[in-house]
Amino acid sequence: MGSSGQKPRKSGQRHLPKVGSKANVDYEVAQKRREVFHGWPWVLVAALLVIVLLAFIIIT
Repeated sequence: MGSSGQKPRKSGQRHLPKVGSKANVDYEVAQKRREVFHGWPWVLVAALLVIVLLAFIIIT
């Protein structure tokens, strides 16, 4: 029962970077960003925030 009996890795899978490395930090930041914005581009979120702030200033 060696490595010849194991299933091959799926093409979409890859190894995670070593913990504490720069690649790991970048990976964790990207994951957190996906969690927070749920796939929304940050530029769109920032633009919406500016529009809401301008509307608030105009109303008051």
